[in-house]
Amino acid sequence: MRRGTWGSPPKSEAGKNFDSILGYCVAGKFLNGQTCESCARGYYKDNDGNTRFDNCTKCPLKDGKETTTDDLGSDDQEACSVYNCAAGSISSENGCKECEMNTFQPKEFPFSTDTCLPCPVKAGLITNTRTTGTEKSADCLRKFPLTSYIEST
Repeated sequence: MRRGTWGSPPKSEAGKNFDSILGYCVAGKFLNGQTCESCARGYYKDNDGNTRFDNCTKCPLKDGKETTTDDLGSDDQEACSVYNCAAGSISSENGCKECEMNTFQPKEFPFSTDTCLPCPVKAGLITNTRTTGTEKSADCLRKFPLTSYIEST
């Protein structure tokens, strides 16, 4: 996890160690012992009201589906705009959508991934998938005449 910094001390007091005086972290970070750390993906901390002393808050459900954030250290609930999708699918406006035939998506809970990757060319031959929702390029098989498939090496 990336390490953060404490909230900014008053300008007239710059240069002094105010960690123990402030006792809280800037938005998007939480206090772990004496260190400010970024909120994990899927969490945010906005410091509204007295929340500056709280831990990070888990992203809420949207239309009954789990959401996440693009990055670490999100400082606003609005950053919870990406659906938590499994590998083989992408985040879309209405939830998770399986990758189409001949594409794949290896990342679980992709970072705002809205595009599945095309199957690669292997040994000069085009490769294709057998189903939708493919998770890895190894599942892209070389296509031979008569639409037969063999495992790629």
